[in-house]
Amino acid sequence: MVKKTLVLFSALAVSACSLDIFGIFATAADVDTRFRESRAAVQPSGLAIGTNYFSFVVIADTHVYSWANGNFTRLKTKLDTNDRFVLACGDLTQEGGLEYMTAYRGLMDSLGLPYYSTPGNHDTYFGGWNNYRDILGPSSYTFTAGNCRVIVFDSASGTLGWDQRKWLEGVLAGNSEPLCVVMTHFQLFSPSLGETQQYTDIEEVHYLIDLFGRYGVDYVFMGHSHKYQDNTVKGVRYIVCEDFKEGADWFVRVTIDGNTISHNLFPLGD
Repeated sequence: MVKKTLVLFSALAVSACSLDIFGIFATAADVDTRFRESRAAVQPSGLAIGTNYFSFVVIADTHVYSWANGNFTRLKTKLDTNDRFVLACGDLTQEGGLEYMTAYRGLMDSLGLPYYSTPGNHDTYFGGWNNYRDILGPSSYTFTAGNCRVIVFDSASGTLGWDQRKWLEGVLAGNSEPLCVVMTHFQLFSPSLGETQQYTDIEEVHYLIDLFGRYGVDYVFMGHSHKYQDNTVKGVRYIVCEDFKEGADWFVRVTIDGNTISHNLFPLGD
């Protein structure tokens, strides 16, 4: 019976976002600690876009483990003059190590645009939060880009935590921008019954969906499952991005035209 249980656990673990069964047990700061330290970190300032028409790029699950990821070179050739920044929805690295986090920063720097990240579960492995914090800054924050409010929250542990929940409510309640997008890592909609890593509390998922609908969020961008999804609930568009590991085929571009916002998939290849 014990042997069967171990085999089942191993099979499920491998299926969950390329889960590292050793790193998952490594000590990591909990979400409350990460949130507290994020509040004490330098916060990003607003982006002065200077036009009513602009775009930005969204990627997820880069899983960087070395300096070799041709996707970044390919993406750079696909950027156009309207692209003003990049959002990256977590699992930036494979294991959260200093070398990997440094490599991720270098690859993002190579794009030549401002970029904004949030950690995924892989980024917290092996004490990775310290590396993330020191190299990339806060895991939850907000800033404005033109007439759009961007809100980033930390779901790397599969839960908000009470303090981050109250902060998120306050940011949404105080927002005065006509457009609003949210970014995090864990998707709110499970792609399959075999997905073992999700938000730990289904009531929290319902809370978030209600919160985003109530405050008129336009888009929520997520990653984790490595599979593209597009759902609309209570007027909010929920986009799960495909992974951006070596060999990825697509990226998401979001276009803002006045008070109108839309998104499209674009190929990385020719």
